[in-house]
Formats: sequence, structure tokens, C-alpha cells
Amino acid sequence: MSEITVKILKSRKIINSKERLSLGPVYQDHDLVACTQYGTPLNPANVRRSFNKLIELA
Repeated sequence: MSEITVKILKSRKIINSKERLSLGPVYQDHDLVACTQYGTPLNPANVRRSFNKLIELA
């Protein structure tokens, strides 16, 4: 992976840690980098929908 990719992933991990602290027991820690605001895995259909919307906007 490129250095910039590693930096972005590390910064996302920090954001997840802050969300985990702010939500307390509601946050489900699955040790994911790409997850919902509650720590749960992303739904592939939602990711695809968001990605397709970005493609249309581009």
C-alpha cells in the first residue's frame, strides 16, 4: 500500500476510536476500519449505492 493510503487508514482508525468512546456500550467493536458509526460491518448494498451516486456526480 502507498504511504498516503496507510495514513488515511490510520486516521480513520483514530476516528473510529473516538466514536467508540463517545457512544460507549452502543458501539460494537469489531476492530474494523471501514464500518458504520456504531462499529458494525458496512452493508455492501449501501456501499454500492453510495459509490454509484459518486460516479454519477463525477
